[in-house]
Amino acid sequence: RTRHKEPRCPLDKEPLDVTQIFPDNYTNKQLLSMTVLCSNKTGNECPWEGPLKDLESHLDECPHGLIGCPLGCSEKVSRKDVDCHMEMMCEKRKNRCEFCRKEVPIDYAELHMDKECQKNLVECPDCEQMMPKFEVAKHLETDCPNFEIECPLRCKEKLLRKDMQSHLNESASTGKHFFGFLEKFTKLNQLVESQDRW
Repeated sequence: RTRHKEPRCPLDKEPLDVTQIFPDNYTNKQLLSMTVLCSNKTGNECPWEGPLKDLESHLDECPHGLIGCPLGCSEKVSRKDVDCHMEMMCEKRKNRCEFCRKEVPIDYAELHMDKECQKNLVECPDCEQMMPKFEVAKHLETDCPNFEIECPLRCKEKLLRKDMQSHLNESASTGKHFFGFLEKFTKLNQLVESQDRW
């Protein structure tokens, strides 16, 4: 079958002269007035039927027509079901974080909890107590019983916070810190005296 470069009549295959073609308003009017069914009438879905000239405007509003989800997921849903889809099924629907109350898309909720939400409950890495994420640093700095701290009397020992009081009590009874202070005081005194000689 050969294709012709110039337009041809579909009936007799004779070449068409474009200057001789004119719109047939009568036939056009007849075609547009023909009764057609909605293309969304699969099964018993859309009952609409009407003139061909109204089909395009009907399809723009047909409740059974498929549209892309307004929230941006990849689903195509019928107009009549779009609200239900956005509220109950869409992976991009918003959900309020139970801790910070920020609205985040459902498909981002886990990442939000892990990376962003500072009110999300997390476990202290040392004592396993549960607390909001934003309180962990302060908890470790001031409260955590299993966090290692230096002796406040500068004996260079590092102990768990929960063991510090017994360390201080023991040192007080043995004089460990006193002798450490005495040694440092003596060294400091010697340094001062050596400075005075110059």
